[in-house]
Amino acid sequence: MEAQIISKQIIKPSSSTPQRLRTYTLSLLYQLVPPIYVPMIFFYSATSENSSIKSHHLKTSLSKTLTHFYHLAGRIKDSFSIDCNDEGALYIEAHVDGDMSMILQEPDIHMLEKLLPCNTHEVSSDISSQVILAIQVTDFDCGGIAVTVCIKHAVADSSAVGSFLSSWAAVARGTNGDIDGVIFDRPSLFPPQDVESLALHNMVNVEALSKSSTKRFLFHSSKIAVLREEVGNGPCLDRPTRVEALAALIWGALLTATEEAYELVIPIDLRRRMDPPLPKKSIGNMSQCVIVDSENVLGLDYNGLAGKIHESIRTMNNEYLRKLHADVSPGEPVNDVVVLIDTKDGEGIEAWIGLCNEDMAKFEKNPSICAYASFNPSIL
Repeated sequence: MEAQIISKQIIKPSSSTPQRLRTYTLSLLYQLVPPIYVPMIFFYSATSENSSIKSHHLKTSLSKTLTHFYHLAGRIKDSFSIDCNDEGALYIEAHVDGDMSMILQEPDIHMLEKLLPCNTHEVSSDISSQVILAIQVTDFDCGGIAVTVCIKHAVADSSAVGSFLSSWAAVARGTNGDIDGVIFDRPSLFPPQDVESLALHNMVNVEALSKSSTKRFLFHSSKIAVLREEVGNGPCLDRPTRVEALAALIWGALLTATEEAYELVIPIDLRRRMDPPLPKKSIGNMSQCVIVDSENVLGLDYNGLAGKIHESIRTMNNEYLRKLHADVSPGEPVNDVVVLIDTKDGEGIEAWIGLCNEDMAKFEKNPSICAYASFNPSIL
């Protein structure tokens, strides 16, 4: 499958950003995130609306939305700030000869990458020349479209990306309800620091990525329920959450595959963990990673692993967060990655797992993974 690029253009905010908002100060949490793009792809079935009218509507509503999310139309100036200069977001229109079902019947990471407007693995030292937001709208012969949104991870976490997308959708529908109430985080909570020495661009091991593979595993709600019962059967943790149970399963399978005791790193949304809690629509990168200690993990059962995960997450409280700016430490290289996504019913979990080819071959044959996961089923 190939996506033919039809057009590329820059979409600017419909109104100029006021001078008083031209400099957007980055908080410490922005600085601790590697400067990579995080992609999201949304598939839409065919409608009766003319494609040119649809395209114009998407671009117009995006321009209006960028007036409110003005920092996404700027450029990262340095490790401390964004120049909100209204230079705009990259907007690409593309076409694929074929039906959208060829992707949805058997989702493949290499096919999905053809729908991206940028190289998400690209790490450049010249960040000031890169757009913060890139979008690609791809139409298929069947009339369906795929909308791909890539945002610099240093500027927004998944919750912030969700707020932007819901606001864009609201503007496209002719309502501004989801824009009202959006609050930009205040760097006073996590003051920026001089973190140049951490060389965050080295956190992404590009060479390792070239020797890895990413596969999709689906854990249906019924399987998750059984897994929670199994993982909760022990002295360390009685009632694990869906994520705690699944994280224990995946971590245990990875430990078995690699035969190495390595740490588990889990990003946590800080909005509800502050005192007082931050509004849900706080825009920015308001997440921080908790590291689950790897000491004595080899040989632990799932209940023991889940207990370690649970206790580590509990430490991410307000007191810890307030002390964060006093202890800045470099992160580990990003190699083995697991992304968990809710299924449509909100009960099951879809896991995209990236491992080196050797470890993946062992991981996908793990008896527990085979018992609980469906391997890349159709999403039609």
